[in-house]
Amino acid sequence: MSADQIVSDKVVRMGELLKTRYNLHDADIDTLKKDPATVRKFFKVYNDSFSAVVYNFVPFTDEEIDAEAASVMPYLNNDTSIVLLDDKDEIVAFAITSPSISKALQKARGRLFPTGWYHLLKAIKVNDTVDLMLNGATPGWQNTGISAVYFSEMSTKLKSHGIHYAITNPQIDGNVSANTWKKYDHEPYMRRRCYIKSI
Repeated sequence: MSADQIVSDKVVRMGELLKTRYNLHDADIDTLKKDPATVRKFFKVYNDSFSAVVYNFVPFTDEEIDAEAASVMPYLNNDTSIVLLDDKDEIVAFAITSPSISKALQKARGRLFPTGWYHLLKAIKVNDTVDLMLNGATPGWQNTGISAVYFSEMSTKLKSHGIHYAITNPQIDGNVSANTWKKYDHEPYMRRRCYIKSI
């Protein structure tokens, strides 16, 4: 979908109202990702956020959290991601994006050497497309309109950094939260199906 489309005034106003009323503020991601304890807490929040609302969700184990943190966290920054904190500095919501490396992988033909690393590095530094990796809220903040906060902030951030396109992660048909994309100009371009056969 277009990442630089305008977020409605209603969403912006709701986001500003919630931030003011509950003293919500952005975490410094550059600081957050250097603290292993805070990173683990983030992934625990991620597990809690999706366990109750996403069918067939499999939470990260402690070992998987450490592995995921090592591979993903270095690429996150304040320019294109948001972690919202409450007045007690507890994580309440998040919107995590990263530069899309799909085209770079195609140019590299799946190989890091001899020149594949160049295409990947360039995609990370200069890109007009991001992958929307994760966005959600802790159970206590779900269905409160808090998505208005990070949607409006993400829109401003992505536009200011020249991001024109955003690609979501796969959306499960039964996940009603995915209906939020219907409010924006978007185009489904891939459909996946799983089939089970008893043997």
